[in-house]
Amino acid sequence: MATRGPIVSRAGWNARPPSRAIQTVAWSQRTGVAVHHSAGSVNQTTRDIQNFHMDTNDWPDIGYNFLTDQAGNLIIGRGWDKMGTHSAGENISHVAICWKGNSNDVVPTPAALNTIRWVYEEACRLADRTLEVSGHGQLPNEATQCPGDHIRNWIAAGMPLGGDDMTPEEHDLLVNIRRELSAFTSGSGSWTTTGGSNVSIIKPASRAEVAAIGNVTLSEEQVQVIADQIVAALPDGLTPTAQAQVKQAVADVLLGGAENVG
Repeated sequence: MATRGPIVSRAGWNARPPSRAIQTVAWSQRTGVAVHHSAGSVNQTTRDIQNFHMDTNDWPDIGYNFLTDQAGNLIIGRGWDKMGTHSAGENISHVAICWKGNSNDVVPTPAALNTIRWVYEEACRLADRTLEVSGHGQLPNEATQCPGDHIRNWIAAGMPLGGDDMTPEEHDLLVNIRRELSAFTSGSGSWTTTGGSNVSIIKPASRAEVAAIGNVTLSEEQVQVIADQIVAALPDGLTPTAQAQVKQAVADVLLGGAENVG
């Protein structure tokens, strides 16, 4: 499972409100994730991109669902459930993530690439199926160099992870935890660990709280307690990065995380 940087809300980048209503899209309508670059400076502000999209292109909002930068921040654009304005004919079918920069000239950092991959993996989780991933120029009828050479080649290479010290086994464990939490909160989980692990990832005390999610709203403090209990139930020797990402995964699923921001 890829890692991501901190979430930057729309308020965090001083977003303008949309100029008109934007269509809501169901996950059943999504088939893929489209990766873009802004083709500008890595120091370009998200508000500058939004201003160009709204004032020059006459779009109702910034065109992308999400953006990221060299620090790997997950910047909320239109969010998961809104139609984008980024690829002709694919705005409903594809969630768009844009790296701020020109990947023909600048190499995106591992943190930026990991956040792009996180958006793809999280989209697959939310859609409950495997989606396709494409550079903008690889979509049908799109004669463009976007997302630039570096990102296009990285996608073609399978979007390899980089820039963290987690082992492949820890990445697999993180995927399993997300799946089990999602299954249990949707009423279909059994709390048996997947992926061959012999360790139950959920302690009894946390099961009761997670089971109550359908009836109560958990506070951040309650979710932190659950996250600490889950980490304590995992095998010894996990890297600090893995422990932090497990806690982030718990918050993403139980509190909504990026799914409900923006």
